[in-house]
Amino acid sequence: MTARMIWVNVLLAVGTLGLVIGTIDPLEGSVLIVAGLILNTLAAWIASSRQRGLFTWALGVAVLSVGALFGVSFLGGVGGDTGRSLWWLLPIVVPYVLGWGLGVIATVRLYRELAEGARPSGRSRWVWPLLVLGTAGLVLGVLGPRLGPWGVALAALAAFLYRSRHRRVLAWALGLSVVGTLLVLIIFWWAVSQGRAPGPGMEPVFWRIAPAAIPYYLGWVLGIIGAVGLYRELLGARRAPSEQAGQTV
Repeated sequence: MTARMIWVNVLLAVGTLGLVIGTIDPLEGSVLIVAGLILNTLAAWIASSRQRGLFTWALGVAVLSVGALFGVSFLGGVGGDTGRSLWWLLPIVVPYVLGWGLGVIATVRLYRELAEGARPSGRSRWVWPLLVLGTAGLVLGVLGPRLGPWGVALAALAAFLYRSRHRRVLAWALGLSVVGTLLVLIIFWWAVSQGRAPGPGMEPVFWRIAPAAIPYYLGWVLGIIGAVGLYRELLGARRAPSEQAGQTV
């Protein structure tokens, strides 16, 4: 591996970690998300990746949105006695979510591009780390639609790199988990815009959010099923050569 590719892998690993940690609380973690996008964009440019244009757009949108978010916060925020409605955040949050989504797509594509550009033996080395990281995200995903989509996405990427027969299940799981996450965020945003802030008396809002989370948890369950199937497939492929060697002896 050349020195340039070592830098690409290090920047991409650290940048992806920043994106994942920042996703736990997208508002408080906005700085981590922007930092992760900066590192991943730099990795894409160093690698002369086809995704560098998409990364640049994602980074530009995210930086402008987070900058506007800090600007509104510096002016006193929104809601309450500020005289500014919570709807002021809408033109800031929507581009921010768009930039984050583009960054996630570009990151997954960059991992796939690097893995497919490697030798078959090198490509297989990506499968286990991605699957293990995806499993960690799936385990944490039981808490709700935060890290769950990341877990399904990484497991699905591992399945596609391995050409697994479970990749369609994981692709459906990813779609459902993302749709469920967006539904939960939209309903929660609507509740907050109506002045129903989190806290006592929030129970009716949670009951309205619960049905919207059904697609997310359905995708999460499908993700676990697909990940387990991929583990069995990988372990079976390892066991087969050893059994053949034993029969030969």
